[in-house]
Amino acid sequence: MNVNLVSPVENGNNFVVRFKEDIIIPERSKVYLNFASFSRENDVELYEDQDIKLLVMNDDIRPSLLPTAPFIENTLFHPTHFTIPKGTYNYQKLYTLITAGINGILTNPANPTDMSMYRAVSIADIDNTDAQITAGQVSFSLGLMKANITTVPHRDMTIDTQNFVNGDTDTDTCAYQKNSANATVNTGLKKQNVVGAGAFDASASGFTLNVQDRTVGTYTGQQLQGAGAGATIDFSTKIEGLINGNDNSFVVGFDASGANSADKTVGTYDDVPLIGGTGSGASVSFQVDGTGAILRSSIIIIDSGDIAGAQYAVDDLLTISNTVGTPSPTGGTQDTILKVSELRKIIDFQTIRVNNQGNGYTAGDVLTISNTVPNTIGGASATTHDTIQLLFLQPSAGLPYFDNYALSLRHYWHMGYNDNTPYDNTNMIRFETRKSATDMLADNGRLAIGLGSSEIALGINASDGAYPLNSGARTGGLNATTSDGVSKNPQYLPLDSAGSAKHLVGYAMVEIDATRITPTLKVFMPQKANGSWAVNGINTWDSCNQPITAMKNVFSINLANITGYDVSNTFKGGIQTYYDHQDLDNERLYFRVLNLNKSINGNEPITNDMVIYDSKTGINVAFFPDTFFKATDNTKIDYGTVSGFPSGDFNDNLTSLQGSGDKTVGQHNNIDITTTTGTGAGLQISFEVSADGHINFSSLVVNKSGDGYKVGDEITIPNNQGVGGTANSKLKIKVLDSVAGGNRINSQIPFNVICSALTQGDGFEHITAPFFTKHDNKPLSMVYKYEIEGDEEISRYLNLHTADDRIQGHSDFLHPNTGDAMNPNLIHLEGMNLDWRNESYSISLKELPIKNYKNSEKKSQGGFGKTILANCPVPFSDAQSYATKSKQMITATYKPNYQVISNLYNQASATNHFSVEIRKLASDKPANEIKKSVVNFTIMPPDDYKGNINSVDLISNQ
Repeated sequence: MNVNLVSPVENGNNFVVRFKEDIIIPERSKVYLNFASFSRENDVELYEDQDIKLLVMNDDIRPSLLPTAPFIENTLFHPTHFTIPKGTYNYQKLYTLITAGINGILTNPANPTDMSMYRAVSIADIDNTDAQITAGQVSFSLGLMKANITTVPHRDMTIDTQNFVNGDTDTDTCAYQKNSANATVNTGLKKQNVVGAGAFDASASGFTLNVQDRTVGTYTGQQLQGAGAGATIDFSTKIEGLINGNDNSFVVGFDASGANSADKTVGTYDDVPLIGGTGSGASVSFQVDGTGAILRSSIIIIDSGDIAGAQYAVDDLLTISNTVGTPSPTGGTQDTILKVSELRKIIDFQTIRVNNQGNGYTAGDVLTISNTVPNTIGGASATTHDTIQLLFLQPSAGLPYFDNYALSLRHYWHMGYNDNTPYDNTNMIRFETRKSATDMLADNGRLAIGLGSSEIALGINASDGAYPLNSGARTGGLNATTSDGVSKNPQYLPLDSAGSAKHLVGYAMVEIDATRITPTLKVFMPQKANGSWAVNGINTWDSCNQPITAMKNVFSINLANITGYDVSNTFKGGIQTYYDHQDLDNERLYFRVLNLNKSINGNEPITNDMVIYDSKTGINVAFFPDTFFKATDNTKIDYGTVSGFPSGDFNDNLTSLQGSGDKTVGQHNNIDITTTTGTGAGLQISFEVSADGHINFSSLVVNKSGDGYKVGDEITIPNNQGVGGTANSKLKIKVLDSVAGGNRINSQIPFNVICSALTQGDGFEHITAPFFTKHDNKPLSMVYKYEIEGDEEISRYLNLHTADDRIQGHSDFLHPNTGDAMNPNLIHLEGMNLDWRNESYSISLKELPIKNYKNSEKKSQGGFGKTILANCPVPFSDAQSYATKSKQMITATYKPNYQVISNLYNQASATNHFSVEIRKLASDKPANEIKKSVVNFTIMPPDDYKGNINSVDLISNQ
């Protein structure tokens, strides 16, 4: 007997079907499922309210402490979760609720910090087609990403008036220019091209002709020997004209006939012009011997040729006319033809540049460029040198250096990735020079721009920025001076990294250097001590609060070799800090220098052809370690003072250790405190001694805060300053004021933009970056990594971890500092219906005495018997969609590959209805999502049955 049960609409999982007549079930019958069909909405069904939580460890938040006292950990969110009510949700509705829930957490007014740099990934960020959305076959990303650039926009740099020297913003709205006269040191050579009013005399009187055999090329760091000391120059050599020598070196031969070598008038001929060839202006002298032939060994070059115009070439054929000369070389039947075999190689005066001006020179000094020291430039012998004569010295003495700088008022948002974040939303410092590289070259200009820190500049461990600071030399801000310019700099000390080269100090610096022959882009990184980069380079720093003793040149490139850049134009570049999105576990902040001299689509990501230098792939790999920002040893950055204790009983802050009795009663003022343990110094307090001879702790007043103290330090009130008592009083510091915590906070987001120019009027036309203002009240927070946790139901749909998963050690960290919704550090799901397509179901019939067994996924030892007709594994795995007037439905049909027959072992019976219940197979929960179903099954009598299965008499006769 076949039975077909069709559910009512909108109730496909629990329904009753009644018949007009009884259905006979013989004794010992068998039953099996033929097929079942299930229809459901193409949606997510939540049977209970579901919570989603954002979880962030304090160690992954910057700042980790709130700036306002008392210092407490930054919890970031309040509250940390939102709720999705139970119900049925399509893609758009559920995704909208999730987006709104995450954004609600981020913008909650009760949050202790400002989270406006982040937002939830939204529908608009995902590239789903209308057809995908309609069918429910959508892809989406879940998590936090960078807010639109309008939140922390690329804005023009504003100069910090507490951190600039000798620079300003011009009236034409340039970003920065040096406004002071060029600063120089020592007494030395003029540092400019020698063309015109140059440093050297280019005439023959100042430059010997003893120059043959010079190797053509470029030479750097060549020492000038003679008067004065220390000067070095760069220059190039070139082929100039005919070389002076005998016929064997100059003349290969005459014409083939040789007839022109005879019949010349005997005598000496001076300054006879050479005619022909590719050059011009050369002349020679020679003799005609008694045979009437030119004596080839007597040929001497009087003028090597016009070096400013057309120049000669090897193998040129040059003519000595038989009619032109003084006296006229009359005679001979033909002109004399000479062939050029060698040309003169000389120093090109136009390329001479001073890179170290030295000192002690006087105009008119004759200096020697050695042909052997420090590396050979050729010459006929070891004693053959070139000499040059000084014309000018540098006015006011010598070599310019960076005597100016400006820090940005706002801080730079350094969090970002090298992913597909659109260009307009990247965290990047963008700059444009005021002058072209060509103009900078004429001015001997040099620019510097990079990462500095106002916290370090003002003193990360001094409340007032006083200079010098207790932990070492730093800038004093507006009052910074450059002293002698040799080892000082307006920022951090010292500056001398390589010989006499002076560089602007910072955490990552880019220089546009036009002080040499070729304008060059250079990258410098700091060292905390001289010596090995591997030991002292920034990769090894355990805090940002380190002295900088040297700037290491880690990269250089000729500006003319940068694709798309014309040296006659201003230079446009970028500096981007980034975490490698494929290697985030290392927590290393790299940076790269970018070429922005071409048209850029702001909606497209940064491409590899834009990268000039990458600190991750350079020869000297450079990065900021996590300890640079967090300083695992807080003493590296957390040097607070004991000024401004919280109001209330002083016992809340100091614990008496000993010697508090027998004091002289009365008021004791300006008592100097000594430190028993710890590193602090300079504290001075006043207090009152009560009538019982004990110090009244609540009367303590701090007169001088001192510095360098830490929680746990023991300090001593000596009894030898009129305080009295049988012993000193020792106290232990329990709490410090805001300076300690504030330094720790401010050190974790340390970067400002810093810039400088070498020559007056030079600087940057534009400087922009994602600048933001640091506030003590609700500070803007940075998140390095976080987790999303969900309740059980919604976690299955969204592929989240649950609280139980985390207890068992399962967690997936996500990273939010991206503008790319497809970044792999977000949660990505292909198909919103992914989870329920893998759902399996069981069908029960209450009126049949079926007894099959199962358990639920929660209870592996909790098996039980049920009236299960059949189990239907994953019927929706290949389901088909169809549309109704109001919704999108999906239908699946399950047909067993082979019959699973259940024996009923029943007495004969009859029923006029069947109750169908469909449950989820794994959890045994009602399958409320099934809106319509059809169950078709067969009831079979036993094999030996001989009665009429349709007769009720069968029952009454039993």
